[in-house]
Amino acid sequence: MKKGFLLLEALLACVLISLLLAAIMRYHAQWSRCHKKSLDRAKALAVLITCIEHRETQPNAQLDGYIITKKKIPIPAPESSDGLHYPSAECTEITVTWDAGAMSAVAGGYDAS
Repeated sequence: MKKGFLLLEALLACVLISLLLAAIMRYHAQWSRCHKKSLDRAKALAVLITCIEHRETQPNAQLDGYIITKKKIPIPAPESSDGLHYPSAECTEITVTWDAGAMSAVAGGYDAS
């Protein structure tokens, strides 16, 4: 009787250890995936900021696996009640796309041809 109880305890200990290891492996896999996604977003943000800072004029480019697209956004001239005429403005939407997502920003003050 004592030998059977010892085997049962050993089996229960093995099951509990395997559950603990499975939980640790699952947690590590989730953390790893989340960490990779955040690194991809950080790199895309760096590419986006570089495009804005350097005021690059290429409409479509590819840089380190990121596809950069630029689109002009016209802003109509405001209507003035005092007879003054204001020029219309134009902004540029810059989008950085990679295999897992996309990130965009709107910038003004330069040509995006």
